[in-house]
Amino acid sequence: MINTGTLIEKTGLSPRQIDYWVRAGYIKPSIRFGVGSGNHHIWSRNDVAYLSRVKERIDWGMMPTVALRSKDPTLPKPFNRKGDHI
Repeated sequence: MINTGTLIEKTGLSPRQIDYWVRAGYIKPSIRFGVGSGNHHIWSRNDVAYLSRVKERIDWGMMPTVALRSKDPTLPKPFNRKGDHI
């Protein structure tokens, strides 16, 4: 289980990017979705791997929305609590 601070450190994404993508519905924490003041998101290792690959693709020049929705099979997708892809 990984908190958002650790996710940011491991992926190199900014807190603002993560927050925007969550609010816009592009990404969702697999373990726990914090709602309201004081609640925190909890991310899985799959989430970290997925967002690290997204960050790489953005660094290569891909638009963030395209990188987030890539159908490339080498880009792992995060899972929700039920084990379904989100």
